[in-house]
Order: sequence, then structure tokens, then C-alpha cells
Amino acid sequence: MKRIITTLSLKWPEYLLEILVITVGILVAFALNNWNEGRKERWKEKEPLFQIAENIKRNNTELKRSIESDQQIIASFERILTAMEHPEAYEDSAKNLFHYFERVTDPSISCSAYDALKDNGLEVVQSRAVRDEVVNLFEITYPVNEKVIDEVEIQLVKPNSSGFIYENFFFDPETWARIPNDYNKVIRLTQLKNIVSHNMGWTFFFIEKKKEGIQESERALKLVEEELEKL
Repeated sequence: MKRIITTLSLKWPEYLLEILVITVGILVAFALNNWNEGRKERWKEKEPLFQIAENIKRNNTELKRSIESDQQIIASFERILTAMEHPEAYEDSAKNLFHYFERVTDPSISCSAYDALKDNGLEVVQSRAVRDEVVNLFEITYPVNEKVIDEVEIQLVKPNSSGFIYENFFFDPETWARIPNDYNKVIRLTQLKNIVSHNMGWTFFFIEKKKEGIQESERALKLVEEELEKL
């Protein structure tokens, strides 16, 4: 016993160092394991976020395409108003005047990547700021804008135009053109001017709603791409 005490008194610094080395080794091993597990969790986040980013880009492309179509509709309305100011005999080229008369372009918004993310759990996205922005875009911005456009089309644009069209136009199945029964009569109708002005105003409104969608999309996309760079 005396020998053990003597040995400990002489070698305690050596034993203490060994204990410290073992303790530090265990702590480092735990830290590395936790770090590795954290990296694995972050890698699980990368693919869903990448798909969300691609989904948003596709939707932006679709919204921009829809705005271009709306601008064609407005140009068509402007040609009708110009023709009304300067009535002239009906020509075949005038068929295209009424091609977009009551047309509304609904962008085809995709939510496939977001639906997949919801199925796997939104908590996969660890950044709350990114998660909230993505949820707001797909749960509020996209569906609300789509609903507003649909309701305006159903309740205001179509009812405002349909009866007038059925009464004054026929459909040419060969050219898919909407052709006036009597061009010289139709082009002078005050009702035509009222309908065109009404629908053109709503088309400008649709463009603004789609631009809002693009703005919200780009903000969400920026956050998602910044988060991807961290992974």
C-alpha cells in the first residue's frame, strides 16, 4: 500500500495527463460525431431546396410568358379602338382584331416541389426565415393571385363579353377566328368600345397581379439560393 502511494505521489502528473488526453479524445469524438450528424441533416435539406428553387424559376418563366400574352391582348384591344376611331370597310386582315376579345391568360403555376416538401415535413428546411418565405409564396401569393384572376374572369370579364359576342360574331373553325356578322356595324357600336375598355382595364390589372407574383417569387428564390450556398 505504501509502495502504491509512493508511486502515485511520484507519477501523478503523468497519470493526470493520460486521463486528460483520454477525456479530450472522447469529447472530440462526440463533437465530430455531432458535427457529422449535423452535416447529414443539412444534406437532407439540399435536394428539396434545390427542387423548390427550380420550381420557383419555372413559375417565374410561366408568369412572364403570361404577361407577354396579356400585352398581346392589350395591343389587340388598342387596334380595335383605333379601328373604331377610323372605321373602314371590312378586310380579311381585320379577322385578327377580335382574336383576344374575351381571352384571359391564366398562368400554369406548379407547386410540385412544395407539395413534396410538405409530404416530407417542412421542418426539413432548418432556416425559419427561408421556410416562412417559401410557405408564404406557395400557400398565399400563388393561390390568392390565381383565385383573384379566376373570379374576375368568371364574374366580370366573361359575363361582360359573352352575350355581345354571341349576338354579333360567328366562329370560323378553319382559322379559329371570331368574325363579326357585320363589321361596319359592330365597329361603330358604343357597346363594343365599352366592353373593350372594360376588358383592357382588367387585363392591366392581371399584369400587375402577375408582376406581384414575380416579385414575391424572386424574393423567395434569393433566400433559397443563399441557403443552398451554405450547404
